[in-house]
Amino acid sequence: MSWHAWTEDGYGYPLFNENNLRKILQFIAENSDYQELLDCETDYDAYDIMGQCCADTIAEIINEREQLSVVRGYTTCGDTNQDECLGIEPVYPWSMNENDKKLTKEKANQILVKYANILGITEPPEYFEANYCG
Repeated sequence: MSWHAWTEDGYGYPLFNENNLRKILQFIAENSDYQELLDCETDYDAYDIMGQCCADTIAEIINEREQLSVVRGYTTCGDTNQDECLGIEPVYPWSMNENDKKLTKEKANQILVKYANILGITEPPEYFEANYCG
């Protein structure tokens, strides 16, 4: 078995803070097939149902709503100290749809801030690097 480590960069923010797990889970439940999250007794029970993949699910929802393909959830492995992040990933032009190609930094900021407000995130978007291993 081999082990690899790599770094990916993006423009966005850490997904979780001290107070926003319930907002994140409610957003996912209202916009996806995870309706059972709303019935959980605790936020952490709901988080376990998600299999700790909130970032990817939220990115899929945002991409669908905004008709984009470049919003990405950055979910790191347990071997790093990296936060789960939500951001816009720089990609090759041939991987972009037409809306991605028209996306400006200002529009990206508007989209990220819009969903940050919904998810209870107060940090402004910024460039970040996410460390992965596997």
